[in-house]
Amino acid sequence: MISIQISSFNNAIDDLLKALKKAKKENRNLADLSQRAESIRKKLAILKKQFVLLKSDFPKEIYPKVAFEFAKIDPLLENLIKIFPAPYGEMLLLLSEISTLCLSDLDAAVQIESASIHGGKNGKFIPEDIVGDRYFVMKKSIWECNRCFENACYNACAAMLRKICEHLIVEIYETKGLSSKIKDSNGEYLKLKHLIGKISSEMTIKLTKNAKKALPDLKFFGDLGVHNRYAVVRKDDLDRLHNSIRLMIEELYTNL
Repeated sequence: MISIQISSFNNAIDDLLKALKKAKKENRNLADLSQRAESIRKKLAILKKQFVLLKSDFPKEIYPKVAFEFAKIDPLLENLIKIFPAPYGEMLLLLSEISTLCLSDLDAAVQIESASIHGGKNGKFIPEDIVGDRYFVMKKSIWECNRCFENACYNACAAMLRKICEHLIVEIYETKGLSSKIKDSNGEYLKLKHLIGKISSEMTIKLTKNAKKALPDLKFFGDLGVHNRYAVVRKDDLDRLHNSIRLMIEELYTNL
């Protein structure tokens, strides 16, 4: 993931470096080489675009160390664009400095901070084999939940966990032929708050105390991720509940 995100920016740097070095062989100012100058102008635009796209992949509020490295590159890139079409030597010096920062400080910051945020190589929040293949929708929801967690989209991850939980509870009651217990007078399924109350007191469904305790916590953060206008779900919230939620989901599934 990291190499793909940075590679496009690196490639744009390399393309511009090659073009400037080629101009150097002409031993003339870029202003005197109109055709080549136009080509380099386009490469500068591509470089700027790739940098903007790269920064969008690493928002400051989630990747502060990476943002710090971006702040070092920003003025250099702006100056490179500003001085065009300067003599190739001036542009080469600036571009070489940008390249060094990208390949060293920026790359290191991205790797370190991403590993911390994503929990290392395997950022999965819920094992994807916890649910059988015949439950396609549920399995796809777990897949999406994990992608959200891996990419630091914690509100979305909490929302998907809420959906998985609700789906499992309804599926359990339907499988056991008890669906009437979780429907209202209009035949509609109850809201999650009431579903949790029902399954926590249902004698025919075996859940441990830890699983029952995890259910309202999951609902709380799922609701926070979807509805709250003043707060967000953070990685620490999900990390703190990770083990209990994972076990709770597996316990629910074993009741199907």
